[in-house]
Amino acid sequence: MEEANQQEQYLKLLLTGASGTGKTSSIIYGAPKPLLVFDLEQGAGQYSKVANFTVFQNSKIAGFDPTNPDNILWFTEQLLQAQAQGHKLPFKSILLDSGTVLYNRIMNDYLKELRNNGEPNKKKLEPNEYAFPKNKFYDIIRNLKRLNVNLFITTHASDNYLKTAFMKVDPQEPVKPDCEKRL
Repeated sequence: MEEANQQEQYLKLLLTGASGTGKTSSIIYGAPKPLLVFDLEQGAGQYSKVANFTVFQNSKIAGFDPTNPDNILWFTEQLLQAQAQGHKLPFKSILLDSGTVLYNRIMNDYLKELRNNGEPNKKKLEPNEYAFPKNKFYDIIRNLKRLNVNLFITTHASDNYLKTAFMKVDPQEPVKPDCEKRL
C-alpha cells in the first residue's frame, strides 16, 4: 500500500467549447508527454510538428479504422490489461478528441446495424434503444478513466436554452457540452 501523499495524481478533464476555440491545441501543446490522441475529428495532422504525441492507428492491419468505437474500446481494454499486469503505460496523457464525435459515431453505427438487421426504413433510435450504444460509450470512458494517465476529453458546445422560455439562452450558463448528458 502507498500513502495517499505518495501516489501520483492524474488530471481527468472535460473541455467543451465551440469549434476553433483551442481545446485540442491547448491539450496537444500543454499536456504531459508522451500523449496518445484518439483523433475522431481527423484533425491532429495539423500538429505534426509537435513532439512526443502519437495518433491512435494500426498500420499493420489493412483497412484499420482508428475512429471505429470497437477498435478504441479494444485498445483501452488492452491498456487496462497491461496496467493490471504491472506494466508502465507508454503514455502520460490521453486525448479523446472528441467525445461528441465518438458518441455520435456509436449512435450512428448502432442505427446502421438495426437497418441492416431487418429494419431498413429506421431513421432514428427509439427511447428504449439507447441503452446498448450508451453502454459502449461509457465502457470506453470508464476504461480511460481507470488508466493511470492524464485524461483529456473534448466535446463540442451547444446553446443552453432555458426550459421555461422558448428559444431563450440561459444567461447563467449560456453554453453546455454537446454530448451524452452524463459525461
